[in-house]
This record gives sequence, C-alpha cells and structure tokens, in this order.
Amino acid sequence: MTDYKVERAAMIESQIRPNNVTDARLLEALYRTPREAFVPPSLQSLAYMDGPLRVEPSRDGQAERYLLAPMVLARLIQLARVSTYDRVLDVGPATGYSTAILAQLGKEVVALETDAGLLLVAQDAIESEGLAGVKSVIGPLADGAPAEAQFDVIFVNGRLTEAPETLLKQLAPGGRLVALIGNEVSAKATKFTRLGDKIQSVTEFDAGAPMLPGFTTTTEFAF
Repeated sequence: MTDYKVERAAMIESQIRPNNVTDARLLEALYRTPREAFVPPSLQSLAYMDGPLRVEPSRDGQAERYLLAPMVLARLIQLARVSTYDRVLDVGPATGYSTAILAQLGKEVVALETDAGLLLVAQDAIESEGLAGVKSVIGPLADGAPAEAQFDVIFVNGRLTEAPETLLKQLAPGGRLVALIGNEVSAKATKFTRLGDKIQSVTEFDAGAPMLPGFTTTTEFAF
C-alpha cells in the first residue's frame, strides 16, 4: 500500500526545496495537502511524479487537461507572493490542487474552470479537505472572472503563447499575474504587475507546461 505522506515529503525534499522554494507558508501548505486526493483514483500512484500530470483526456471536443508539475506550481506560487489579504483568481485549476494550495495562502480564491465536470471534481476535493474561502466560477478561461474582479493575484495553470490581455485588466493596483509564456520548446515563468495604468513584466525562470486551452494568439498587450 502506498504511503502518500512519505511520497509527499519526498516530493517536497527532492523536487521543491532544491529548486529555491523557500516560502515557509507555501511549504507548509504543500505538506498539508494530499495531492493524491486531486487526481483520478487510477492515477493516484503518479500523484507525486516530477512532471505535469494529465487528469482529463481529450473528449467531446475538450482539450486534455493537466496539473502542473509540482516544482513548477510551487515556484510560480512563490513568484506571486500571495499574502493573507489577497484575493486570488485561479485560472484553469482542473481538479483543484492549485486552488487548495492558494486557499491556504490568500484570503479568498475564485477558481475559474471551463469544464463543468472538472469543476465538480475540484469542489468535492476542496470540500473534503475542509478548505474555506473558495468560490467556483465556470466560463471561458481567457475571459477571467470580470464579475469578481479586481484580483490581487491571478494564477494561470498552464502555458500561454502571449500576455493574457483580458486577465491583466482584472488585476487590482499592485496586483500580480503569474504564467508561463512561450512555446513548446521554450517558455518562461513571467510575473506581470499592475503599476497604475501600466503593466510591468519580469521573466524569472525557464519552465515547461502543456498549453492551457481557450487562449488565442490574436491579441497583443502593450507594455
């Protein structure tokens, strides 16, 4: 029988800490949260693998959906610098693991999903963990959640090819959006920060992830 607590600790000590993740609150949230509870039962033995994990196959015109690799997830969340007062928009959390982590760091998390089935799975898993301050919204990922804006942090669960203009407009003053920007060969973790009427962007580290569905490459954002 798999000892998931041992695997969780091993994930943190072998994948997370060695990659410059030092935020104590984030590490504690990772220790507390059973990743296996956020993947299908048939994949629980792979819950702590070092790489993106497909949790939903392509079906009925829907794209495949993945959880970010644990190291990539942790480094992106650390980059966002989530405080206990922050309202967070979690874009494309799939089965909700990222939402569970963010809910332990911020004041409120809005989980935005386009797949109703995945959203139900996420809601069940989050409720089973007794996490509060989470609101679920269904809709196109690229549209964000304008009715809930503005957000102090927007976390994007996947790779984009360019800056997400619509999401950036939903940042509060001083708000941060973190995402992987690039192509299949080369992508960079990027933090966008709203400073008055301007958006400042900084690239931080190289990382890969599957493309998040629903985002097009037809718009550009001016910096």
